[in-house]
Amino acid sequence: MAHGAIDGLLNDWADANRLQVSTDYRDEEVRSLDLVSRKGKRYQIWLDAPRNGRVGVHVWNYKERRVDLDIAQTELIAALDTVLSAAHQWMRDEK
Repeated sequence: MAHGAIDGLLNDWADANRLQVSTDYRDEEVRSLDLVSRKGKRYQIWLDAPRNGRVGVHVWNYKERRVDLDIAQTELIAALDTVLSAAHQWMRDEK
């Protein structure tokens, strides 16, 4: 299981933020969280599998806005908070 090293932290963080972690997409192992704004616009947070103690943490609005972080595995919670904050800001900016 490629994501096993981060699953505990990710799941605890997702629970605390009332988000659900998806673990499968088209028969591929993933770690993804979907957010939907009050206006129905979608946002996605996803994580790359850890490699050499590092993790890619990403968020996008399925269009032009995107944040990509390459962080030490020990910085996972802070990075998740950062990308969630970005998504929430984009939601506030919606027209």
